[in-house]
Amino acid sequence: MRPGVPGDAARIAELIVRENHRPADRDAIATSLATAPSIVAFDGEEMVAFFYGRPFAPDIVEMQNMLIAASHRRRGLGLAVVARIEEDLRQAGYRAAIGANSILHRGTTPERCMTARAFWVRMGWRIMLATGGSVVLVRWLGPGAHPEDGITAPPS
Repeated sequence: MRPGVPGDAARIAELIVRENHRPADRDAIATSLATAPSIVAFDGEEMVAFFYGRPFAPDIVEMQNMLIAASHRRRGLGLAVVARIEEDLRQAGYRAAIGANSILHRGTTPERCMTARAFWVRMGWRIMLATGGSVVLVRWLGPGAHPEDGITAPPS
């Protein structure tokens, strides 16, 4: 596992096409990789996971896309990727992360969508808005927020 770089965009796009059966914009991915912390993971030479986003505000990042190859799911790789990106985001000065999960994405099934939502909630992300087809999730990353202490929202 290592930080992603713009040169990883083509391999990320290939993984999206292979696993999600939908097109991927390599240029947009490269731009995101250049503007916010990201993670890529390999099994030998094969890319098997990634997580990237883009700045949403000076202290908030919008996490755009995460994917773990089907052959590598349920082994703890997702947990490791999220823990690593959250720490990298903290180190980069981000205080919060937002993301979306939607059944409306092409190629998504209700089962995959609900499995992903359950994963994010287990990881400490909170559903802040639900439309029926989509949810917006938020993760507090600011001072004092570490996976081991369970803080998932700003202190009151």
